[in-house]
Amino acid sequence: MSDPQFSTKNLTRESALSTNKVLRNTYALLSVTLIFSAFMAMVSTMMNVGYGASLA
Repeated sequence: MSDPQFSTKNLTRESALSTNKVLRNTYALLSVTLIFSAFMAMVSTMMNVGYGASLA
């Protein structure tokens, strides 16, 4: 049996651009999530909301 040969040098420009776009979108979503979490933490601190207040 012959083993299939894999090559990473044959990436097309379109493939590289789509990979970069996916990574860029992933990091954008992560940053938006962290900004939202920081904003909500600031709001809850300013309102003096205790831990677990949403569970009541």
